[in-house]
Amino acid sequence: MTAVIEGARSLLSSYVETLFVSSLRRNIVYGDIHLTIHDVNPSTKPQVLHICSKAHPENEKSPQPSTTVVIRNKQDFWLRLCQNVDIGFAEAYMSHEVECEDLVQLFKIYIRNWDQLQGLSSLMQLPVRIWTQLLRKINTENHALANASFHYDTSNAMFQAFLSDDMCYSCPIWSSSAPEEPLEAAQRRKVHAIISRAQIQASHHILDIGGGWGFLAMEAVRLTGCRVTAITLSEEQKQLAEKQIKARGYDDRIRFQLCDYRKTPRPVGGWFDRIVSVEMIEAVGKEFLEEFFGVLSDLLHPEEGRVVIQGITFAENLHAQPKYLDNFLDKYIFPGGYLPSVSELVSCVTTGSARTLEVNSIDNIGPHYTKALRLWREKFIANWDSIKASHVQKYGQRSEEELEAFRRRWIVGVFPLTDCICVKTC
Repeated sequence: MTAVIEGARSLLSSYVETLFVSSLRRNIVYGDIHLTIHDVNPSTKPQVLHICSKAHPENEKSPQPSTTVVIRNKQDFWLRLCQNVDIGFAEAYMSHEVECEDLVQLFKIYIRNWDQLQGLSSLMQLPVRIWTQLLRKINTENHALANASFHYDTSNAMFQAFLSDDMCYSCPIWSSSAPEEPLEAAQRRKVHAIISRAQIQASHHILDIGGGWGFLAMEAVRLTGCRVTAITLSEEQKQLAEKQIKARGYDDRIRFQLCDYRKTPRPVGGWFDRIVSVEMIEAVGKEFLEEFFGVLSDLLHPEEGRVVIQGITFAENLHAQPKYLDNFLDKYIFPGGYLPSVSELVSCVTTGSARTLEVNSIDNIGPHYTKALRLWREKFIANWDSIKASHVQKYGQRSEEELEAFRRRWIVGVFPLTDCICVKTC
């Protein structure tokens, strides 16, 4: 039986490899990939391929993204991809089955060629239906390792190792006239823009949904003298935020609470004057978006209230059909969450609030994320030894393989994905 299974795995792997490589050769219209494929037999000479973009008028307008991909274990790699292209690649990267010179460039090529590659995943999934029982047997230690590493909790110490001192874990706004400004300045500009857009005054009581580590709340109090109730579902965030708030002498103006937005205690007077939320809406979920805006409408001053939300949205052209990309985002970036498109978000605002909320303006600050993600990635890699040490201290000893899978999960799952998402403030 074992020989039959191994034979089936080998046949399926070869089928997927042939299908995938031939499809790339035919359909890539943007970008270049230098691909090296190592055989399971180390004595076999690696296959070296150059998959370049086809002639396309659009290609003449800008330099082409280019990267090198090395497949170290081709049988396991192709079997992962035939189950799910996006998750399969991420898990293969986490398990050292594939290396990539520049993940950002690879993601750009993938997203820009999305329409041309739409049929590929469906074709690769066809044999999976036939060999389902056999495929269940390839859940190797590396497979389990990649999956389990994601579920390890994360600590304040890890975020402190790669975020700026303000602990803002969201898209900043960079100055076009000061390209060398530090990340702290760009994050402060973003926070001040939200405070300004909300038109916060000293007499106002603000609700900050998903208050993070408290920087927005503290800046709002410092600049305006308002009161802030911030809610979060993270005990660690709450502890560090309260420590920082007390150190700055704002504990009489800011209250952090551990609760779901649907259970937000109603303030004295019955409502909040302003509601702000920075990159929390991604965690709401598709089925709860309308309810979310219904809750906001119920908590907001009915005549003079204003809401400012910064959120990550999915590009409209991908939102209509990204079944496989949704799986990747859900498993590795926003577990249990959902990235709406802008049009869907606007519709949910109107319907969910029973037309009591109206979108006044929308700004796209998505391009500002690229530089921030690059800086976070560089600091994460540079400070990996301290991140690893704090992780082991908090959660106990892990093997080097487990720790490396955890590191790679962040590198492949969080930092490089910029071309398929947008950040809107409305």
